[in-house]
Amino acid sequence: MAKKPFSFQTDPSMFEPADPEEKKELIIQRQSLSFWQDSWRRLRKNPTAMIGLALIILSLLFAFIGPLIVPYKYDEQIRGFENLSPMQTPQERSAARAEVPKPKNRSEEFAYDFDTSASGEKTAPETAAVELKEAVFPHVLGTDSLGRDNLVRLMYGSRISLLVGIIASVIILIIGSIYGAFSGFIGGRTDNVMMRILELLYAIPDILIVILLSIVLKAPLSQLFAVSPALSKLTGIGPGLLSMFITFALLYWVGMARIVRGQVLQLKEQEFITAAQALGANNNRVIFKHLLPNCIGPIIVTTTFQIPNAIFVESFLSFIGLGISAPMASLGSLANDAMSGIQTYPYMLAQPAIMIAIIILAFNMLGDGLRDALDPRMKK
Repeated sequence: MAKKPFSFQTDPSMFEPADPEEKKELIIQRQSLSFWQDSWRRLRKNPTAMIGLALIILSLLFAFIGPLIVPYKYDEQIRGFENLSPMQTPQERSAARAEVPKPKNRSEEFAYDFDTSASGEKTAPETAAVELKEAVFPHVLGTDSLGRDNLVRLMYGSRISLLVGIIASVIILIIGSIYGAFSGFIGGRTDNVMMRILELLYAIPDILIVILLSIVLKAPLSQLFAVSPALSKLTGIGPGLLSMFITFALLYWVGMARIVRGQVLQLKEQEFITAAQALGANNNRVIFKHLLPNCIGPIIVTTTFQIPNAIFVESFLSFIGLGISAPMASLGSLANDAMSGIQTYPYMLAQPAIMIAIIILAFNMLGDGLRDALDPRMKK
């Protein structure tokens, strides 16, 4: 039936059921993704974050797998191999010194003799073993003033710094998230008191606390390491590093607690929290089963940013002599050892400094990408 002009009569054919072909055209084919799958998909689209993730993986391989490949030990001192330049052999150094003109005055002659006398003679078996190692794997980054391979020490220093950053971030994550969740969920006067405690802790100078703890705990921890068989294996790290962990547990979780508290204040008024309480869930179950899992995005991002912060603090304290004990090395202690010869061997300072910069930059790049990927408001 033809429709009359200027009529409000509808066309009955518009209400006929669609055939299968028309239904297929209307269906939007899109795969159902979980929260983590969708976050990973968006993270992969961020080239900066993926570069940071690749640098972190390479740093972990360098720190934990590298020492298994290089035949030298971090505390192995090789006589006659002191202060070698990268990829240099003692024979090449001797040839280069043979071309150097003899000094003109007594002071220069004394310095020249002292420098050349460092390459003392070795016994035949020791010489053969060292030459075999050098033939298999040369000193890629040279050696230090005691004849220790710089590459292996840089690997162990990166391992210590990464472990310090990860362990410190886990401590901050546990303490800060629990404290902030309880403060935000309970609210009222309890929340006010807990927040005033946070403000007091935030006002304490953390570096000063680390220095004081290192001095105060040095003797008791040294005695404890000597007496306890379980802690004897930790003697190499020294009391300075342990006091650093204590400081992280005392002070550095304040920022995490504030972030978690803010998230909990927003979530505790949601319907699913009211439903859980109506079904009889107690406060602990609501916090650990409902609130904290829904804060996982900001928690992961904050933890990722805390790792480079902890690495920087450890490197700074080791640089001023309050970190890890010798002969174990961290990136900060390697930089401190290189300061004495900065004018003669500047590359020894550049090696740990570049490694610190790469690690900190990589975690910051990954943290920025995770912040965008885990934020539902950033979905496109």
